[in-house]
Amino acid sequence: MRFISTNQLLNGPVKRPTTSKIEAPSAGMVTPYRCSSEADYGEEYTSTEGSSTCNACVRDYFMDLDGRCQICTSLCDGSDTNGINAASKTQCADCSQVGSVLTTLKVQSGWWRANEMSMHIYRCANGNCKGGNSTCREGSNGPACSYCRGGFYQSQKAAEDNGGFHCADCAKRQLSAMTIAMLAFAMTATIMLLFFFKKHKKQFLRWTHNNRIALNTLGDTITVLWVTMQTLVLVVQNHKEAGGKNMPSNYDRFLSFFSFVSIDLLGTIPGAGCVIQPNFFQSLVCMTLFCIACALVAVALHTVKQRQKDPDAWKILKRVVWLSKILLPPVSLAISKAFRCKNYDDVTDNGINVLLADHTITCEGDTYNAMLAYASLMAIIFPVSPYTPCTLPYTYTCTATKE
Repeated sequence: MRFISTNQLLNGPVKRPTTSKIEAPSAGMVTPYRCSSEADYGEEYTSTEGSSTCNACVRDYFMDLDGRCQICTSLCDGSDTNGINAASKTQCADCSQVGSVLTTLKVQSGWWRANEMSMHIYRCANGNCKGGNSTCREGSNGPACSYCRGGFYQSQKAAEDNGGFHCADCAKRQLSAMTIAMLAFAMTATIMLLFFFKKHKKQFLRWTHNNRIALNTLGDTITVLWVTMQTLVLVVQNHKEAGGKNMPSNYDRFLSFFSFVSIDLLGTIPGAGCVIQPNFFQSLVCMTLFCIACALVAVALHTVKQRQKDPDAWKILKRVVWLSKILLPPVSLAISKAFRCKNYDDVTDNGINVLLADHTITCEGDTYNAMLAYASLMAIIFPVSPYTPCTLPYTYTCTATKE
């Protein structure tokens, strides 16, 4: 017996569709599950509308070349295993949009990437990096935009958007009012002192002799202050060159007044890089040979004075000991920099391997091997000589000479 429903009696037979229609999946879903629930995916995955697979990443993630979603901060040089950037909490690339992909990521200003395939983005220690893939400001070049091309020099003035130094055009260089004032003051003071010394030489020598103890104490105090500021300047400089976070702007400005204590003429004199641009190896050779020459000349003069039985011969060694306190910190730091290289990933087997202190020098080949051998020799010589003949026997020489 066939039963007929009330609805059929009132409205007639039910009409069924001849074909079934299945709606396309909405964004974030793959029929019939969400991407975050799928065993093969996770909460970092999503999908575009109508997709049959989890083909995109959520915000703050990007999709690598293997189709995996990774947290954006894992790209930043200095990240730990959890993807948290140790050098800076800010992201080095823009992953603010859903569906970010490695090859199209926008690298932020102040960071550098060799090409769009690289999984490493490096913090720039200067203001030359505009962001993007291997994109540098005008006049700069190389890994992390670290050196200036011909016709440009490393300016001590901070870039507007990144607080680091940048390459400035030599044709447009100008001395600041502060620099001009300091140079004018230094020249005026030097001329006045020379004139005063020439006119009152006898009185000056008598005064220095009567106040020699106080003057020696003052000299020691100034030396301690110099070495202290020199240490601060060199530590911050080394920190920045190693890719560390920028110091507070006020602290940077404070240290800039004492930049001359680093004994870096090219870095201290504005525009000096337009006249001469020696590489790190050449600077290292000049610096170390100058110190050795000073020590040899001092020892030779001391020997001559001793043979002439000059009672003040010991003062030559005293001056060299004072000079060593000023020169040894920057020279020792320069020698150590010769052994530090940095590798930049460019999706090749070996990457770009350059000297950390000077990215124009690659850490391979004859030039690097020669520099490495020279630096190794200097690392042996400087702790033992050239100042050992002036420092270790100093007390004995002074006592023997006076007796």
